[in-house]
This record gives sequence, structure tokens and C-alpha cells, in this order.
Amino acid sequence: MIRIVRSHVLETSLKVLSAEGKGRKPFLQVIIDLTTLEKRGKFKDFEDLIRVYNGKRGLHIVVVYLVVGKWRIPWNFRVWRGKGTPSPAQLGLKER
Repeated sequence: MIRIVRSHVLETSLKVLSAEGKGRKPFLQVIIDLTTLEKRGKFKDFEDLIRVYNGKRGLHIVVVYLVVGKWRIPWNFRVWRGKGTPSPAQLGLKER
């Protein structure tokens, strides 16, 4: 399902970017965002995913958004697993 949605978004955004018309054409932006889902207490099932980063304890998710005009589409996400693993910026740039 996600592949179908991605292909549709790509087709639509390319049409919007290449459309001729008056005014300024929208441009494609890629935003890499680190979001923390703060957690308190014990979570045995998520022990290996709950970390402390910048003083916040929780599940740290790197989300890649595509922005075209007024659309902001979550494109991909990865979980940051802590010290000794790729940084949040590296995760955002990493391909599947």
C-alpha cells in the first residue's frame, strides 16, 4: 500500500512541479525531523528502543517529509537506537 501511495504522490508532485502556469512554480523540499515520543515508566517490550537523547527519555523517530507547495507528506521513518548507531541525520539520509 505504501508503495502505491508513494508512486501516486511522486506522479502528482512531478505534475505540479512541471505544470505551466502563471506565477512561481512550487519547489520540492525534503525535511528531516527528529521526533521524540516521550515515555515514563517501564516498557519491557520496548527496552531496546527507549533511549535518552538531549535530556528526553523516549522513542526517538527520524521522519523524512516531502513538501511540495501546501502538501507535507511523511515519506519514511526510522527509529534511532542510541549511542554507537548512525546519528539521526545519517538515518534520515539512509536509503532502504
